[in-house]
Amino acid sequence: MKKTLTIVLAAILLLTLLPMSVFAADPVTVKLDDADVSFPDAKPFVNADDRTLTPLSPIATAMGLKVTWYEEEESASFTRSFTPETSPIVVKDGDAVFFMGSETVSFTIGSKEAAYVTHFFNADDKEMTAPMDNMGVSKTIAMDTTAVLQNQRTYAPVKYLAETLGYMVGWDEYTNTVILHSTTGMLNIAYESILGNGGDYYALGIYKGRFAEMAGLNKIEIKSVTVDGKNAVFERFTEEQLDNDELTLDDYLDGGYIRYDFKGKTDSSIYQIAVTYETSYEGKAPNTEVSTFEYDASSGFGGIM
Repeated sequence: MKKTLTIVLAAILLLTLLPMSVFAADPVTVKLDDADVSFPDAKPFVNADDRTLTPLSPIATAMGLKVTWYEEEESASFTRSFTPETSPIVVKDGDAVFFMGSETVSFTIGSKEAAYVTHFFNADDKEMTAPMDNMGVSKTIAMDTTAVLQNQRTYAPVKYLAETLGYMVGWDEYTNTVILHSTTGMLNIAYESILGNGGDYYALGIYKGRFAEMAGLNKIEIKSVTVDGKNAVFERFTEEQLDNDELTLDDYLDGGYIRYDFKGKTDSSIYQIAVTYETSYEGKAPNTEVSTFEYDASSGFGGIM
C-alpha cells in the first residue's frame, strides 16, 4: 500500500475557521490556489439561507474534474480519476494490485444531501471497466442548504465539493472571496502539520487524512527522528499539552517536539528531517515507514505549542 506524509502549514488551516456566510451585496469571487476562477455565464450569489452558492462546473473544471449532468435525475456529478501511478491508495494482495481509480461527488437539485463514492480497480484493468464490488466507499454528505438549478447551472456551497475532495476552504470577508487551497497531505492517508518551531525545537502533529478510514489506518506512532542524519531527541506531547484549546485534536494520531540545535548552521538554515513511524492497519501487523522533509529553521513560525 502506498502512503505519503506531507507537511501542511497550520497557518493555512486557520482559513477554514472563517465563516462562509456573506453580509454584503458585493460580487463574490473564488480563488483556487491564488488564481481567479472565471465564471463566464453564471455568477456566485448569496441565497435566502445566507449561504454563498457558486456554479460548480467552472470550479470543477479548474480542479481538473470531469463534469456530468443527468437530466432525468436532475443531478450533477464531479469526478476525479487516477492511474495506478497517481492513485492515493494502492493495495497489494499477493500478486494482485488494486488501486483507487476514481472518486465522485454528486449533487441533486432541491436536495440538502450530496453523495460521495470511490471506485477501485485491478491494475490490469487499464480501461477501468470493472470496478471492484468489495472495495471503495460511499457516503452521504449533509449540507446546510439545498442545491439549486439556475441559469442552467448547478449551484451549491463549494465547500462540500472542495472539502470532500481534499481542498481547504476559507472566506475573505473584506474582498468577498472564497479561497480554495489544494493540500497534498489532506488527500493522503495521513499528514504532518507543523505546530511550532524555534531555535531548539520543531513541533509537529500527525493527523488522519481523508483516506485513513478507507485504508483501515488504526495507529501511527513516532519511533525516532534524525536531523541531517544525526539522532534527535523526540519528546511526545503530554496530556496537559494536548488539552490546549488552541490545538485541533480532530483525527490526531501522534506528535511532539523534535529537540535539536537548529541554530547551529551558519552556511544554511535548511535541515533534512527524517521521522520513523510504526503504522498499524486493520487486520495487518504493524510496519515501519520513514517520512523525510526539509525544514527551513529561519521561518520563525512560532506556532501554538
